[in-house]
Amino acid sequence: VLLGVTVGAFVGSFLLGKKKSISVGIPAVVASLLTLGMYMAEMCLLNGHLYIFGSGLLFDSIRGIVLAPVDLMLIMASGGITAGLFAVLCRKNK
Repeated sequence: VLLGVTVGAFVGSFLLGKKKSISVGIPAVVASLLTLGMYMAEMCLLNGHLYIFGSGLLFDSIRGIVLAPVDLMLIMASGGITAGLFAVLCRKNK
């Protein structure tokens, strides 16, 4: 999540001053995509598996995909944190 937010902030720094939907949306999408890419790279390195840090409904993979609900929440959190950060920055920038 931290790397996703960091890269989203880097991309967003070039978009400050643009329309709010662009300067908030694009960094959030970039952060989420980078976090998803990190999960895919981990899956490739571990021969189709991901690290599992618990058991139960949140940590069991969803049928048909390798990701668990907690993984999807972390991917969305990365984009959400970045969007929140840039929503505040865009408000202060005006």
